[in-house]
Amino acid sequence: TPLGKRGEGITAPIEATPQKNMRKIQGGITKTITDYNNGTQKIKFIPHKADMMYVDVTEEAKEEKKKGKYITIAIETEEGDIEIGIMRAENDIGDEEIEVHMAELSPRGFPITTGETRKIDRTEIRKVATWKGGIMGPVEYSYPNPKEWTLENIPGRKQLDQITVKDITLALKTHKEPGCKASWEKRLKLETEIPWREIGRNIAHGIGTKKDTGSWFKNILHRAMYLKGITTTTRTIRCTSCGRSHEDWNHFWKCPKYKPIWEKLINLMNETEIAEESGKTHDYTQEWVYLGIRKDGKALNRGHALMHMLTWKYIIIAHTEASIEGIPPKHIKTDTIWKQIMSRLITRIHAIQHKTERAKIKREAKQEGFSSYNTNKKVEPLAQISGTLDWHPKIEEELIRLNLVKPANPENK
Repeated sequence: TPLGKRGEGITAPIEATPQKNMRKIQGGITKTITDYNNGTQKIKFIPHKADMMYVDVTEEAKEEKKKGKYITIAIETEEGDIEIGIMRAENDIGDEEIEVHMAELSPRGFPITTGETRKIDRTEIRKVATWKGGIMGPVEYSYPNPKEWTLENIPGRKQLDQITVKDITLALKTHKEPGCKASWEKRLKLETEIPWREIGRNIAHGIGTKKDTGSWFKNILHRAMYLKGITTTTRTIRCTSCGRSHEDWNHFWKCPKYKPIWEKLINLMNETEIAEESGKTHDYTQEWVYLGIRKDGKALNRGHALMHMLTWKYIIIAHTEASIEGIPPKHIKTDTIWKQIMSRLITRIHAIQHKTERAKIKREAKQEGFSSYNTNKKVEPLAQISGTLDWHPKIEEELIRLNLVKPANPENK
């Protein structure tokens, strides 16, 4: 039974492993063996608190007395049997006998009163250990007691009954910085540190979906893109897209085929820069093209970061398609790529507008206030959403030129 019998007891937690993997208890602490697909790893039981002394239930009752709570207790009979009861914290602690409502345990270990009331000698009352609310038994006979033990390296030193599979995974794995960070730092050799945290925020909290950001994240940021010339420096392998220089990382950011696209994007970003910033903050540099790092060393804001990632998405598609299908450079149309970028931008901003409208309707239905401030902080400086979608004048001008939106009627403005 979960309550156990009176006996000698044990002095350390039981290993949560198959019997064949059990190890001898040494020094009051055991090692738990956890089997994963990638091998066997060890994790230790460690004390959750330094003071693991047994606390008399009457002491707990003193603490709870002012709160008017009930306390679940274990009753150890003269025969050595264990029963469960519930007592009020208001009971006079000095009484020899305490009134207890007897209880039975549900299949999940929760106490259910039977309606029977007894006078119990206070020397028979024991504090109980619980696991997620379920009764395990008297504290001194229940190991591992979740309030006294935890596992080594668990985030936040949680109690045993609060530990999840995710916590154990984090405790077992060792953190290793992505190799791409050191590679980019070695390649770019910037005077200032690369703003990795800001770049990460643009991915995790940006306004693009994985469909929009995945190509840049995998192929550029993590340097997984296949460039035919990166495996050799002894001979020249012509770039698939331009047919001129050696195809590698040194060339691809300044490839003549895609340079007009990057220059258009830089001009558009400089023209739509947010009001607090002055001057041209975007230059045609290697760090800007690859990682979106501006002249001031900061990362792009979320709106511009989306355009930057979309540009890489369609450039990678065009380059890969030309490489696989043998499309000659003259048939790669940069105007088509630019139109695809702006078309996808419209789709994303319209999706955000629709999501904002739905959220507004739900809040108004509950008679709650609604603000578009956070949404507009994400999409600026590309557009503003306040009932209607208002594009930045320069963005709208470019979209009209590409025949992606119709000119607004002056009478409606």
